[in-house]
Order: sequence, then C-alpha cells, then structure tokens
Amino acid sequence: MIIKTFTAESSAAALKRVKAEMGGEAIVLKTRQVSDESSQTIFEVTACLEKPTVDQSSKSLSSGVPLRSEPTPAPRKQSVKIPPSDRTERRQEPTPLWQERLLEIDNKLDRLLTLGGDWTAEIKADPLEAIRRLLIDADLPAEFIDEFLNDMDENAGALDDLTALAREKMVAWLGEHTIPDLTLERGDRVVFVGPAGSGKSSVMGKLATGLVVKQKRKVCLITLDDIKLGALDEIHSYADILGVDVVEPDKASESAMKWRDAVTLIDSPAMPCNNEELDRLSEKINAVKPTHRLAVFSALVRSTDTTALSAYVKKLDPTHIVVTMQDLTESYGSAVAAIRALGVKLAFVTDRPGGTGVLKTPDPDMMARSLLNVEVAGE
Repeated sequence: MIIKTFTAESSAAALKRVKAEMGGEAIVLKTRQVSDESSQTIFEVTACLEKPTVDQSSKSLSSGVPLRSEPTPAPRKQSVKIPPSDRTERRQEPTPLWQERLLEIDNKLDRLLTLGGDWTAEIKADPLEAIRRLLIDADLPAEFIDEFLNDMDENAGALDDLTALAREKMVAWLGEHTIPDLTLERGDRVVFVGPAGSGKSSVMGKLATGLVVKQKRKVCLITLDDIKLGALDEIHSYADILGVDVVEPDKASESAMKWRDAVTLIDSPAMPCNNEELDRLSEKINAVKPTHRLAVFSALVRSTDTTALSAYVKKLDPTHIVVTMQDLTESYGSAVAAIRALGVKLAFVTDRPGGTGVLKTPDPDMMARSLLNVEVAGE
C-alpha cells in the first residue's frame, strides 16, 4: 500500500495530481486547506493505493517513498491588486460538501484512535466488565449492578465461567423476589394500583379471564375510577364477555363486603403524584378493605423512572408487583427497580396489552437468561 499527500492551488488540481500518479483506483483519505510559507491558501489531499503497480511503486520510491509529495511552488505575487470585493468573495467561498464529510470522518477516526479503539480488549483484560455491560443494557438500576457484582469472584476465570456464575446468582436473587403461584381464595379482594398507562385495567381483565375460564371461579368487578372517561364502560365490557357482575363505583365499599363467595377485582384511577390526592385515593382503597394490592408497572418505563414512581406507589401499601408489556422489550429493569423500591415480590408478568391473553408467573431462570444474553439451545 502507498499513502501520499499532494498539494496544489485548488482541490481539483490536487486530485488531478493524485489521478496522474496513482490512477483511478486511488482512495482519498483526507482533504484540507493549509497555508504555505508565503501565507497563500493551498489544498492538501491525502490518498492511498492499496495494490500499486510496479510503475506506480517506482514513482513513489524515486523520492524515498515519501509520505507527502513536494508542494507545488507558490506563484509569484502579482503587482495587480485584488479589489476588496473579489478578496471578500474568495474568503466566503463555501467548502464543498464532500470535503466537509471527509473532514467529519477524519475527526471521528482521530477520536476513536485517541480512545484506544477496540473495547473487546477491555473485556479480555477484565471479563467482569462484560457482565456489567450486559446488565447496563438490560436497564438494571446502577446500585443493583454494583451490589450484584461486588461479591462476585473476579478470579473465577474466563468470561464463560463468570457468565455461568452470574446466571446462577441472578436466578437465586430472582427466585427470592418472585412468587411462583399467587393463589386467590373466595372472599379475596384484589385492587390494582399504579401510574397512568401501566395497564391496570388490562391486568384486571386478564386475571378475571383466568379465574372464570380456567378456574371456574365466581368473580365480581368493581371500579373506583371516577376520573377516566369510559372507565365504567370498560369494566362492563369485560363483565359482559365473562358473564360476571359489576358493582357501581358509589356502592363499591358496601358491596365488596357482600361478595364473600367471589374473588372481587377492583380497578383504581391513575395514581396521582400529589400527596393530597394520593391520600384521598388511599382512603378510597382502604374503604373496600382489599386483601391484595397489586402494583402495576410497564416494562417500557426506564428503571430510574420506575424507582421514582415507586415512591408514590409505596404510600398505597402494595403487596405484590405486576409488570406489563414484557413482550415489547428484553429489559427487566422495571421489575428489578420496583422490587428494590417497594420491598415486595413480583407476582405476574404479562405480554400483549389489552384485556385478552394471560398473566404469566415469573420464571427466574428465563429472566436470568434474558438479562445475561444466554441462549437456551445447547444446554
């Protein structure tokens, strides 16, 4: 390979010199404007030829294989003065777009070289860094990542050994913070709480479907949401499909106590992020005396935001966690963030939005595989 730099009074002239010496297969690496010894602006083009011919190599070797060709002698200054308008016009001549693009690429390459290039070298030197990167990509809270990696044996060996160790630890942690099967009995009253858009009504519809269709249980639906337009209509649509009863919002507190032979599912309005309104919602929920309070979070919400929202959800005394829309992301950051912030266990995960589909019990092994990018096949 030959790399040379050519200079001329214009970019076109410099490119012409490149073509004359290196031919049409030359690749332009960099183009820029410089000043010669007499302060005249000249153009500098750096080009390379990957597979030079013998003749092309001879031309380059004739001057000791220079990295830069000799600049074209600067023209003698003329006695004729350039009018101010012409001088201004020259200074304002725009840089061609292709030159700007080449300069941009050149700057990026310089920055990459400065950073030291290949990040895989880091991982070879410190395999634990690979695990950290996977957990960061999965949007796990930074504090959790630090705690999780803190007591891992850094001398465990190669990356494969550390991955196996990390997976074992992750399965154990998730196993301690999930419920394999939440069983509901007659007379239980389950309220769903959480921020707007998290999928509370959808989760209620899924749970109702499972209880009625699969378990042949008697179910009653109640909504405490007197804010969202159509909230009661949505509850009635579930009830019509499943053939269950609905209690009107103003009779929720007295009716909930009468349905002792049914599992009562209670929808609630979007959780307010205002202490005064939050207190009113808490009183409304307490009036129906729920036995279970399921905090519902979307998997599409970042772990940092889930942690912040959990500060408000915690005031509603949740007993379990549900994470929705898990099929739309590979991240389990919301689940881990909610578990840490609320101090309660994950009871259900759900995929598709809407009232159809089923609630799934969390699988610690599957979650750990996803977090650590471990393939199921081959084991």
